[in-house]
Amino acid sequence: LKLHVTIQRGMTFPIVEKCMTCCFPGLYHCPFCTPAFFKPAKRSKVMLHLEYHLKRACHVGEYTIHKCGLDCAKRPHYHCLYCIAMLGSKHDFNKHIEFCQEMQ
Repeated sequence: LKLHVTIQRGMTFPIVEKCMTCCFPGLYHCPFCTPAFFKPAKRSKVMLHLEYHLKRACHVGEYTIHKCGLDCAKRPHYHCLYCIAMLGSKHDFNKHIEFCQEMQ
């Protein structure tokens, strides 16, 4: 099962690597946001931003589901762990995930 990048096991983040292609040397991207949504920055600023993602995340079993700011939808959203649904609010996501878990 290939999970979306915003769905992480435990309280971990993907590895944050220095951009070598499109940014001023020494800048980093948020792995959960487009550069238009969160401007590439120094590593320390990206790590603070990721802590903000963690505070807004949903927890499902052993998984942490971070809000996604990538181009898979027009607005920030959460990806379902079990289906292809993308939901904009934490409240709607939590209602959906309960239903979707029961269907598994």
